[in-house]
Amino acid sequence: MILPISKSRHKMLRLIYSTRGIKISRLLRQLGISQKIGYAHLDELIKSGIIAESRAGSIRLLKPELNSEAGQLIYSLIEKENYYEFLSIYPEFSKGVLIIKDNCHRLKIKSIIFFGSFVNEREEDANINILVLSDNLNKEQVINFLKHAFSDVKNAITARIMNKEMFLKFKNTKSDLYDKLFENHIVIHNQSLFVNLIT
Repeated sequence: MILPISKSRHKMLRLIYSTRGIKISRLLRQLGISQKIGYAHLDELIKSGIIAESRAGSIRLLKPELNSEAGQLIYSLIEKENYYEFLSIYPEFSKGVLIIKDNCHRLKIKSIIFFGSFVNEREEDANINILVLSDNLNKEQVINFLKHAFSDVKNAITARIMNKEMFLKFKNTKSDLYDKLFENHIVIHNQSLFVNLIT
């Protein structure tokens, strides 16, 4: 746990971020905390600009506040925690991740995101779907680099390469693929850029 906060508040933030919107009653039920403690945490997180509340009739919905600096910092740290958890489960990716980080500048790679069933469902024989945010749109060069970086990994690699503008256009289409990307992803490189782009 990177964030220096209570475990209940930490779980609350992770759940709000991963669902992108949750009813207060469901949140408190899933966390197993009292309403008094839950509302105290929520009030402080709303005042801090880390979560936002909206209403639909009598239903109160909580969402991550990605438009505030505090929210972007907190959710970037949550993405970083997810990354460390992923590497602890799959240490065979560590070497490839280091190769990527050493070469990102040279290849103009801004961020790398693993997504799909391999990430959360832990399907060991599933393809590794990789989204590369890069100013280098030479797909062949980037894919060959990724295959080299992860040559020790048995899974097949598929990659999509986009620059920032392409990603923003993709995000605004509200496609099922974007939803799947958000639901099942690990940001391997540059978590803060990813959080900034999904705002």
